[in-house]
Amino acid sequence: GRLGTLAISLLQGCGLVLIVLGLFLRPAIAFWVVVGIPVSFAGALIVMPWFGVSANLFSVFGFIIVLGIVVDDAIVTGEHIYSKLRAGLDPVDAAVEGAKEVATPVTFGVLTTIVAFVPLMFFDGWWGNFTREIPPIVAPVLLFSLIESKLILPSHLKSLKVGRAEVSGLAKLQKWVADSLETFVAKVYQPVLKLAIDHRGTTLAIFLAMGMATIGLIQGGRMGFVNMPSVERYQVTAMVVMADETPFEITNSKVEILEAAARTLQEEFRDPETGESLILNILSSAGGWPGRSWVQKESGMVSVEIMPPEERSVRGPTNNDIANRWRELVGDIPGAKRFNIRTESSGGGGRDELNSVEVQLRGPDSKEKRRVSREIVELIESYEGIADGWDDARAPRAEMEVSLKERAGELGITQRELGSQVRRAFFGEQAQRIQRGRDDIRVMVRLPEESRESLHTLDTLKVRLTDGSEVPFRSVAEARRTESPSNISRIDGLQTITIAAWPVDETVDIIEMSERLKPEIDLIVAGVPGLSWRYEGYIAEHKETFLKLVASGVALMLVLYALLAIPFKSLIQPFFVLVAIPFGVIGGLIGHLLLDITPSYLSVFGMLALAGVVVNDSLVMVDFINQRRSVGLSVRDAVLEVGAQRFRPILLTSLTTFAGLMPLVFDTSIQAQFLIPMAVSIAFGILFATVITLFLIPCTYLATEDILGLFRRTKQDGQSVA
Repeated sequence: GRLGTLAISLLQGCGLVLIVLGLFLRPAIAFWVVVGIPVSFAGALIVMPWFGVSANLFSVFGFIIVLGIVVDDAIVTGEHIYSKLRAGLDPVDAAVEGAKEVATPVTFGVLTTIVAFVPLMFFDGWWGNFTREIPPIVAPVLLFSLIESKLILPSHLKSLKVGRAEVSGLAKLQKWVADSLETFVAKVYQPVLKLAIDHRGTTLAIFLAMGMATIGLIQGGRMGFVNMPSVERYQVTAMVVMADETPFEITNSKVEILEAAARTLQEEFRDPETGESLILNILSSAGGWPGRSWVQKESGMVSVEIMPPEERSVRGPTNNDIANRWRELVGDIPGAKRFNIRTESSGGGGRDELNSVEVQLRGPDSKEKRRVSREIVELIESYEGIADGWDDARAPRAEMEVSLKERAGELGITQRELGSQVRRAFFGEQAQRIQRGRDDIRVMVRLPEESRESLHTLDTLKVRLTDGSEVPFRSVAEARRTESPSNISRIDGLQTITIAAWPVDETVDIIEMSERLKPEIDLIVAGVPGLSWRYEGYIAEHKETFLKLVASGVALMLVLYALLAIPFKSLIQPFFVLVAIPFGVIGGLIGHLLLDITPSYLSVFGMLALAGVVVNDSLVMVDFINQRRSVGLSVRDAVLEVGAQRFRPILLTSLTTFAGLMPLVFDTSIQAQFLIPMAVSIAFGILFATVITLFLIPCTYLATEDILGLFRRTKQDGQSVA
């Protein structure tokens, strides 16, 4: 279902990209630009096995992300070659010169985009599983696209006829759009750009105010933040864990209560038009969990499958509504150590710990450790917004410890042999295996059942010595009652107890709650020497991911600066391009506001990748301004001329990226929901970056030249005085 949804989004995105190119470019140019998409995708498919990447949810998402970006270099190259042809150059010369003049900025634009995706390969945890699949798709697609646009596209465009009369409806439509765009550039954009650069201080102040307003929205908590977007899945699960040593029959009776309530849900929740129940299937299990090999007689679960919202006549109740009604029907379960109903509506991957408080208590097993564990559970449950808490500590089980007496060694018997004889007496030893049809029957030799039910048997048990003689058990050994842990969990060599608690819904701020819990848990644990604790799961991954994001962001800015300094041969001009990045982030946040999406780490990952995409158009614009200045134009004239020349390719590269992601952004299926924040960050970020490139970059360029000119005049005045 997920792959099918993304494949449809990919095809729809391709169609939209083709439409956009066909409207703004000549049909022949649009065709050859679009041909680069399957060529580049084919190249990536060829190298996917080398990177160990399969066709999965995340790799297909990588193709969707790069769909609109992949044509950027072809658009810039094709549009520039076409401008040379219109200027009257020989077709071959136009193709060579057009491709050569944009080769440097386009190449470095591709490199910066690839570099921006590279940090996504170095995140751990659930997010790492998601993001690691994307860069190995994006990088080869863009590299093959670069080769195609530099070597293959020019050879196709050299045969393009300029000035030939076009009579088809598409040609007339395209000519009307192209003429309208040129009119818009001459009568609207250029006058506004002239006004903006003439009052560049005011223009820069307006953009700065926008940035400060966005920071205010974030700091004021108006936008919020979640680790993972809330995504309703197809399942609601009720789990019950009874007190230790509860017989299986009692656990099973509680599971039957849960199942009966689920049957009631099946009758109550129906589609108002079709009458079909929204509860499709019910799975129940007592004595353990489906899919797990171990048996636990105290555990049981009932899981119901929910009809996907897109298959209903109306959206209807949410998973939380169904879960709350289920709780009402069941009520309290007497004797239950743990009972909760999970909506599995967060994280997209179905992992409960993605939105839970998880504490790991470390230290040697003891009654005090189990007491501390219970106190921590009670503390967390006392916080408002927590639905249920539990720990995996189980009461110790009684056992008989059998050991040799001091003088027993003189008879030649060992502890190992003593243990084996006691085991054979009570558990038995296999004497024979018989095959009966499909059944494998084992014949065990052991004491009669009535003897095995009494510990008095140990007093009368005979122990065989090495010489074949027998002695009474109590003459060579002793048995005493003791207790041992029911289960032992070790992490990093230390015995651990895991404590977990779940919020009532995704609106509860687990991270903020963990900060308030920390000093109180410290106080509880400090009372028992040898114990320590730490957060795990959702909270630990949140902190680790945040630190890696900061480090990745800083490293990315440094690498982008170094890459941009190479073509510009300047230490200042890279800042003209990098200034677009924070404003691209503003665009991504505006997209979240417009679509009412709470930002998450996936949104931040999209903004990290956006950094490499938004610099492409800025890089080409600054490079063209430098070229025009090198032939003698003033800074102001160069900026005005290049702004008009680059308007169409800048607009096209942004629109194609936006159009390629739109089908996914507006996809209503559950499968696509947790991918949407990343797509929104890139789509709306690149759209807003168009305005940045067309106005902010020229103003920043001129403002910097003003400052440098002031320094030069000051230096000259100082030398004159000297």
